[in-house]
Amino acid sequence: MIKKYCTLKYKLLFYPILIILITFLLYTIGRNNASWYSRSVGEVVTVETVLQKTQSSSFSSTEKIYIQNLTIQYLNTNKKGTTIELDSQYTETLSSDEFYRVSDQVFLSKEGNDRITITGIKRDWVFFIILGLFISLVILIGRQKGTLALLSISINILLSIIMIQLLIYITNPYVIGFVFCLLFTGVSFLCIHGLSKQCKAGFLSTLISLLIAFTLSFTVIGLFPKSSYPFHTMEYLTYIHPSTIFLIEIMIGGLGAIIDIANTMTTAVRELHLQDSSLSFSSLWKKGMTVGRDIMGTMVNVLFFVFLGGSIPNIILWICNDVKVDQLLQYYLSLEITRTLTSGICIVLSIPISLFVGICIEKGVHPCRSILR
Repeated sequence: MIKKYCTLKYKLLFYPILIILITFLLYTIGRNNASWYSRSVGEVVTVETVLQKTQSSSFSSTEKIYIQNLTIQYLNTNKKGTTIELDSQYTETLSSDEFYRVSDQVFLSKEGNDRITITGIKRDWVFFIILGLFISLVILIGRQKGTLALLSISINILLSIIMIQLLIYITNPYVIGFVFCLLFTGVSFLCIHGLSKQCKAGFLSTLISLLIAFTLSFTVIGLFPKSSYPFHTMEYLTYIHPSTIFLIEIMIGGLGAIIDIANTMTTAVRELHLQDSSLSFSSLWKKGMTVGRDIMGTMVNVLFFVFLGGSIPNIILWICNDVKVDQLLQYYLSLEITRTLTSGICIVLSIPISLFVGICIEKGVHPCRSILR
């Protein structure tokens, strides 16, 4: 009893300490990696803030403007260790400028008249903290599966970089987008399940769902003239028509949810079959659809909230500039709504597809025979 208590107490102390150590290590790297940058990086040593003036702004309100006198020490290049003094202006709303504090790290640039200016705040240390927490929690909760999940994410990041480079130089982006969606899917299932029935079922069901997503998206875009879509956010893509990129966005945007559903449904079928191998195809179908109906609402809501979260700043900006609701829906949000609805349809259809494929592979039943039963 005492031994079990000590073991439990050791684990309760070990994991929080491990999370703190990993996070602190990555934070330290983020704060001391100025040498990684070719641009000049400096650290704010002293700050003196003075109110300059108060002026009127939009919506009948006033806005204060401040001046900051900054002393900045270089952290890299041949000027490392030297200091300079700069003046920086910011408004009370901080809508288009920055407020600097002591120990902030900033990027410095020399303008044409040899005047040094701040071009932005170096915030990668925040990324390293979040990355440390993410890695620690995934390994802590997922153990071996979590480590494999991190491996799959790393490989998929490399694949996405390759895909973007190919989209720039290859003239057939449809093939590139579809092939890399298959690669993303294969890496995800192989890292998590290995060469198992779950991997085969998940990959096949995701492939069928992707084909449906591709066909549906291509049909939706083809129903209307290409000029009727407001591709104003892609107007600089002169060598690729925006509709092509939009189609790839739909496939990749819904891929994560489709993989999640395929994994959930095939895992549910696997567990049900392991608990009772005598269950018939119809029994597994009924039980699996119960699981599918439970996750369907949450996954569609995930898409909606992702769309809403990314659009809130723009929606508020447009409404404040007296953009009417019909104009908002037609010219500014139509692409996002089309993307969300199309991905939602694919997610809903992926539930019975994943369940059907999972049952066929798990029970070794030919699809045609299972349909006739």
